[in-house]
Amino acid sequence: MNFFGTSNNAYRLWLITAGLLAIAIGGYWIPQSGWAIPVLLVLWGGVVLFIISAGRRLSFQTADTLSTPLEQPVVDNRIIQIGFYLFLASFAIGWRQLWLTPRLAVHPSEAMIWTLFVLRLTQKKPLSESLSGTLKAFLALGLLGVFVAFIYQTAWDIILAEFRLFLVIIPVIHVTRAVVCNATQWRVSFLIIAIVTFYISLLGLIEYFAPEMVAPFSSFFADTNVIYSQPGFARADFTFWGGSIVNVFLAMMLVPIFGTATVERDSRWKLFLMITTVLCAVAVYVAGGRGSWLGAVGAVAIYVFLSPKLGWLKLVMFLVFFYYAVLYFVPSTAIDNIYAVSGAEGYYDSSALVRASRIRAGINLIKQNPYLGRGWGGSGWVHSDLIQIGANLGLLALFFFLYWYLSHIWRLYRLNSSIVWVWVYKRALIAGLAAALLSLSTQAIIVLPPLIIPLWFLVAVAERLLVLASSNAERNQAPLLL
Repeated sequence: MNFFGTSNNAYRLWLITAGLLAIAIGGYWIPQSGWAIPVLLVLWGGVVLFIISAGRRLSFQTADTLSTPLEQPVVDNRIIQIGFYLFLASFAIGWRQLWLTPRLAVHPSEAMIWTLFVLRLTQKKPLSESLSGTLKAFLALGLLGVFVAFIYQTAWDIILAEFRLFLVIIPVIHVTRAVVCNATQWRVSFLIIAIVTFYISLLGLIEYFAPEMVAPFSSFFADTNVIYSQPGFARADFTFWGGSIVNVFLAMMLVPIFGTATVERDSRWKLFLMITTVLCAVAVYVAGGRGSWLGAVGAVAIYVFLSPKLGWLKLVMFLVFFYYAVLYFVPSTAIDNIYAVSGAEGYYDSSALVRASRIRAGINLIKQNPYLGRGWGGSGWVHSDLIQIGANLGLLALFFFLYWYLSHIWRLYRLNSSIVWVWVYKRALIAGLAAALLSLSTQAIIVLPPLIIPLWFLVAVAERLLVLASSNAERNQAPLLL
């Protein structure tokens, strides 16, 4: 099967499959052990080296050279490309991390992307492009935030726990630039994202609807306690991944996966992608996250609105349909949360009240320290990432971050291309980034690697789409995707 668009690269499919199996097997055997991550990384590295050696027919002498890339810069893009695909597959790992201190951990996706970035630096050719000026300015203020945090006597591991998840933007962007260079690599990347989403959604739904099926795998699935996020609504637990907070990941990937399905030419993959889209939508619903419900509905509405064949009338009909769907499926008490936030009498939603209280506390910290903030970790857990950035680093840093993030959405919106797949992904990425922005406004995900790193990936591929759309060479690749 010509999975990757070229006849001599089928071994990469075995690499991705082996990587996912290593994740699953390692997670089943040692899910709560501190040795889980090192074992998984060793498995990953061994599989990579073995398959690269088999695919390129390398000798043991050459394999030894590849094991010391810092001494001899012989790493080519193929090695980085395969590692990048495994990096995307690592999104399936979820909460499993290597804890260095009780407040600082390293996620496998972090280790992978930094490793790939170092390998990229060993190549003789320079990095293709520099980072944007606004991102550099934000990271510079982030570095200043380290010193401010020390002034406020914040523990070093708390500082590093937050700052590192913004520093990882650098390798994510540069490695994505090195790998996603044409439609074929774009397709493979999103097919892997779809496989990960299918895995998470399917296992989560099985755990929710048929818990007796997962009972024999108690080392992989924790005890599934029924959580009533609203009276009468039992939330799915997703214990194998780390909790129902996975709905943030599912909500931001829902529309991009659907977009992948619309441009896929292979009927088997198209069917798989459509099934994954449906499973993902159901998983978002049963996860019970109100912000993700709004994010998913808003993402679909944006995708419909941006369609050249769907005018305002169809958008209105779509919103009316969703309005009645929400009234039917969403617990009635969820609609009353707005009254809890506004202080209406007689309502007791403690979750909304606690979030509103944390957000108000974060705003007060911004008022007290509007210029430099209190440094990384200085504001605690605000439950709104945007306000937490402002409280930690000040309003100027928040402005640079928002400008950097929103500029990708704006540039995608202004993008005009005659290539169909580019036009589809333009709408899908705008929708996905918009859904993630809602999570940044109402959730606390900047301290969670399995959620924030996939978001940086979406931003990176949005940047790549702008470059590929303007490339004349990419037009020759367009037939790979409708």
